[in-house]
Amino acid sequence: MTTNREAGHEVRRVLFGPDTDQALAAGAAGELAPELNRLADEMVFGQVWRDERLELKYRSLVTIAALVVLGREGQLRAHVLGGVRAGLSHQEIVAAVVHLAFYAGLPAAYASLEVVRGAFRELAGDQ
Repeated sequence: MTTNREAGHEVRRVLFGPDTDQALAAGAAGELAPELNRLADEMVFGQVWRDERLELKYRSLVTIAALVVLGREGQLRAHVLGGVRAGLSHQEIVAAVVHLAFYAGLPAAYASLEVVRGAFRELAGDQ
């Protein structure tokens, strides 16, 4: 039987790639609050992201939208990359950000498009 933590680990690897464990361990939460990473695996990725009522790619799109609206550019890049891995097209992500310009504001959209462009370039290997 798979635990929520194990299942959450797997969802996180699908979204953020095989090096996600090392990245989390090296981050501030890994050093200062490793319990936060465990809770995220169990609850966020192990329960919420696995809810079958919404496909993974749509969960990614909703998360991208929330990060754009909140101006969380640091997390946005990772979720854009994860959204592509989950099946979102570049066009869908850009269209969502443009749509949000009229709800989150032009500055949020422009700043987010810079992050999105960087993520797409990273995917293409043009860093």
